[in-house]
Amino acid sequence: MLENDLETACLNWLSDLDYECLTGDDVSAGGSHGARRKYLEVILRSRLHEALDRLNPSLPSSALEAAVQKIASYGSQSLVDGNREMYEWIRNGVPVEVEDTEGHKSILRARVIDFEQTEANDFLAVQQFTVHGEKIRRPDIVVFVNGLPLVVFELKNPADLNADIEDAYNQIQTYQNDIEQLFIYNL
Repeated sequence: MLENDLETACLNWLSDLDYECLTGDDVSAGGSHGARRKYLEVILRSRLHEALDRLNPSLPSSALEAAVQKIASYGSQSLVDGNREMYEWIRNGVPVEVEDTEGHKSILRARVIDFEQTEANDFLAVQQFTVHGEKIRRPDIVVFVNGLPLVVFELKNPADLNADIEDAYNQIQTYQNDIEQLFIYNL
């Protein structure tokens, strides 16, 4: 068995769990799903926007667009601090300003994931998801929920006697350094 065989088996398992499975080329600019314009982008904006529409029917479209923009353009000086804030948004909703018909403004939260009715979410696994950062990296499988990259799989060739969990861990550390933007959304 080669590493690619393991990736295929993993994708089959995810497919059996009702994940849509695509390749990195499918979701890249010019791909069949064209979910992002640049390799720097790690959010699948169209999927995120569709999910926010579905999960927040009472919020105006301007608030949903603001939530998408806030998530997609998020930046922090610290990966740990940024991850902590993003986790809070994912868990409790993205704060957005909404103005009522009388001109009163309030802050509401746009839900990003439905934790009660999980079937309301969009689950996607992408094989060989190319990301440009400090260097160009291609994690084996990235799992998206509602357009957000929440899980990164790093698989190793099971036939290689020298490949072990430490190698996979070290590769993830390299990804964190080289394509930090991928790790804002996951723990």
